[in-house]
Amino acid sequence: MKLRLFLLICLIFIAGCSSRPAKQRLLVDMVKFDRVYVPALVFTDLFRQRESEIALADLKKEWQRFYDKYHGMKMKYGVDIVDKRWPQDFDLINNLIASAEVCTSDELLIPAYASLEAVRFVLADIRKRNSLHYFLDYLNDFDATMGQMSLTVRSKTRLEEKDLKKLKNLSEQARLEWQIVGQASLEAKLFNFDELKVEALKERIKKEEQVLESLDRALKYKNQQAIFQSIQNIKAEFVVIYKAFGDFGPVFERVLEEKGKQNAPAN
Repeated sequence: MKLRLFLLICLIFIAGCSSRPAKQRLLVDMVKFDRVYVPALVFTDLFRQRESEIALADLKKEWQRFYDKYHGMKMKYGVDIVDKRWPQDFDLINNLIASAEVCTSDELLIPAYASLEAVRFVLADIRKRNSLHYFLDYLNDFDATMGQMSLTVRSKTRLEEKDLKKLKNLSEQARLEWQIVGQASLEAKLFNFDELKVEALKERIKKEEQVLESLDRALKYKNQQAIFQSIQNIKAEFVVIYKAFGDFGPVFERVLEEKGKQNAPAN
């Protein structure tokens, strides 16, 4: 009886040890995916056509590697519950990336961006269900709120009272979400950040907090010009932080290489 109990304890311990490395490997590969995903998202948002095409081609390859490696994985959470939505979500991301690729080739970068934006929220939902803590998810939550603020002021020269009320609520939500960002671990080892990069990011996070405070003040005194400017500044600061998680080098190198060939004298 004692031997059976001992063997059972050993099996439980081994199972626990094996699941932790599996989840850690998954997170490491998610970081690799995001290093390619972030440039594709940023370039489509900035309407950079050629950069978007290159970034999408790289993203497609990286996603295929990730898909082949993890699509068949039997991910479990809670009390040994199999994540039944796992393969469905992978297929959904497949479709979203394929859609973004088609839109980009047709020079339709707005819908391409929309498809790519959905990818990060599907991945965030996967991580949430499976208790995988990932710093970018906190940034994504904030970005969604920031996007609502930008939509509220888009194409407007003057804000109505209902707009100001909506922005006040969104500003309060954004402040709470950014507080979570500031308190969360940057996971330097996971993202392979050195001390200098970590310190630079922390400074940027503090700066964004100050910009959010300036928006609160502008809303309090209903200073419309300051409100518009603060929302622009919030977006600009956020993009700098978000870009730190992507690898833009390969895309820029390809663009420069192509320009060099175009400018090369004909023999």
